[in-house]
Amino acid sequence: MVDPPMEYNTALSAARSLLNGLEQATLLLDGQGTVLHANPAFHRLPGQTSVIVPSLDDLLDAGAAARLKARCAGATNGHQGAFELELRQSVPLGALPEALKTRARLSGVEMGRTRFFTLQLEMTEVTTSHESLFSSLVEFSPSGMVLVDGQGRILLVNRAVEECFGYSRDELLGKHVEELLPSRLRQGHQSLRQAFLRSPSTRPMGSGRDLYAARKDGSEFPVEVGLNPVPGTEGPEVLAVIVDISERKAMERETARLQEKLQQAQKMESLGVLAGGVAHDFNNLLTGVIGNSDLALLSLPETSPACANLIDIQRTALRAADLCRQMLAYSGRGRFEIKSIDLNGVIEEMLQLLHSNIDSSIQIANKLKSGLPAIEGDPSQVGQVVMNLVLNAAEAMPEGEAASNCARA
Repeated sequence: MVDPPMEYNTALSAARSLLNGLEQATLLLDGQGTVLHANPAFHRLPGQTSVIVPSLDDLLDAGAAARLKARCAGATNGHQGAFELELRQSVPLGALPEALKTRARLSGVEMGRTRFFTLQLEMTEVTTSHESLFSSLVEFSPSGMVLVDGQGRILLVNRAVEECFGYSRDELLGKHVEELLPSRLRQGHQSLRQAFLRSPSTRPMGSGRDLYAARKDGSEFPVEVGLNPVPGTEGPEVLAVIVDISERKAMERETARLQEKLQQAQKMESLGVLAGGVAHDFNNLLTGVIGNSDLALLSLPETSPACANLIDIQRTALRAADLCRQMLAYSGRGRFEIKSIDLNGVIEEMLQLLHSNIDSSIQIANKLKSGLPAIEGDPSQVGQVVMNLVLNAAEAMPEGEAASNCARA
C-alpha cells in the first residue's frame, strides 16, 4: 500500500522521528528490504559509525540479506519474531575485523496508508574475528596450503593450491591428500602420514630428501612441505604448507653447471701452465740434440751410413721442437707462426716420421694431387693434424689393410 508522494514523505518523516527517539539500534525498511533510515543508536554500534545509511547488502552476507528481504516481502503488520544476525563492520586499515552478533526483531508498522518495517537490533556479542582473519591469510597466501584430517582427507585448500596443481577446489575437497603426489609415491606416503599423526609436531616434511608433487596433468615438480598439527572438531588435523621450488632447483642446476665449467677452466689453465713449463725445459734439451746432430753431420763424410740416421734424428728433434712451440702457444707463453704452407710437403714430411711409429703390417699409400695452392696456417699445427689422423686410422684398422692419406684441392 503506497500513499501519494506528499503523504508518503510525511509518513517517512514521522517514522524517522519515531526511530530517532528509540534507545535501541533500529533500521527503517520498506517492503523490498531497502534501508530508508538508521537511527542514532544504530550508528553507536561498534563498526557502524558512518553517517551514510547502509544497505542490507553492506551489513549482511548475501544469504542473510536475501532472507531478510524475503521476510519483508511476505510480512504482515506486527511483530515477526526474533532471529540472529551477524553484521559486517567497516574497520580502520590495519585493525582486526570484528564480528557483531545481534538478536534482531522485524516488525511491520503502518504510517497512514504506507507500510514500513522496523528492524530492531540488540547486540549480544562482539568478538575479534580471528577465524575470519586466519581464513583470509590462508586463502591469499602465496604458498599452497592444504588442511587434512586424521584419515588423510582434504578439508581445505587455498587459491595457491588451485593455481599450482591445476585442480579446482571442488575437485580436491574430500579426496585423499595422496591425490597430490606422483602415483609411485602414494602408497609409501600413507605410512608416513600415519607415523606423523602418532607423534605430531611442527616440522619440515622429508628433511634431507627430495620431495615431489604431481599436477592434475600428471607432471611432477619439486616441492618443500611444512607440516603443522592443528586441533580439529573430530580429532587432530594437519595443515601442510607447500612451496613449488622448481625455479630454485633450476637455478641450483645452472649454478652447479657454471661451477663445473669454472673448475674445468681452472684445471685447463693449470695444465696450460704445467705444459708451458715442461715445453720450455724440453725445448732447451732439444737445442742440444739438434746442435750436436749438426756437428756430427759436419764431421762425417757424406757417404757415411750414419748420415741418414743423424738426419732422421735432426728431423725428429725439429718436429719435437715444433710441438714444444705449440705447447708454449697453448699456455700463453709462445705464439703461433702463420705462413704459406705446401700441404703436400707437410704430408710427405709427416709420413716419413710416421713410418717408424706405426705397425709394420700397415702400409701407407700416398694419393696426393699435384699443383695444390698454398694454404695459410701454422706448419706445426697442420702437421699435428696430419699425424693425429694417420695414427688414429692406423689404430682403428684391422691388421694388413692400408691407410691412404689424400690431399685434394
